[in-house]
Amino acid sequence: MLPVGPPVYEKLNQTPNYVDSINGFYTYLTDPIYLPAGTYFFGYRQTNATILNLGLDTNTPADASRKFINFNGNWTTSQLPGMWMIRPAFSSQPLDVGSNEINSHTPINLFPVPAKDLINISFNHADKDRMNIKVTDVTGRMVLKPVAFSPQLNVSSLSTGVYFLHISDPVTGSEFINKIVISGN
Repeated sequence: MLPVGPPVYEKLNQTPNYVDSINGFYTYLTDPIYLPAGTYFFGYRQTNATILNLGLDTNTPADASRKFINFNGNWTTSQLPGMWMIRPAFSSQPLDVGSNEINSHTPINLFPVPAKDLINISFNHADKDRMNIKVTDVTGRMVLKPVAFSPQLNVSSLSTGVYFLHISDPVTGSEFINKIVISGN
């Protein structure tokens, strides 16, 4: 069965990373996605002349019908002996990001909802000048790094979706969190 259809997930502009050990593996993390039951193909796309050094386990026999290469838009089976050393890892359970329920009674008001380019932040706190702002996605991954508090936050770099705005006090460690929604840019 040859791969069919557009990619379900791509992570662009990656460069090779190497582990300094024999039989070392480097783990490339992806954004969490939901894949319904089905057949999926995993690999990489080389867009430049950089040598990627994909491992080939010649001690493990491989069915040629499970390894494909694509030159100029045409998929063919690879005749190289052994198995490519690409090992996708899956979980049948959602990720536990360790987040607690968000207190909806925080002193933060955000507008517009949903936002597109800028979020206006009304934060009623005595020490807001020392606060930091960051934004995380629903898995807890930081998508906008901490910056000093400002009444406006540029979110034009974020894709459509749900995120969390964190306002934290570096002195006391207290943190206020509000959900934000980004509409299509």
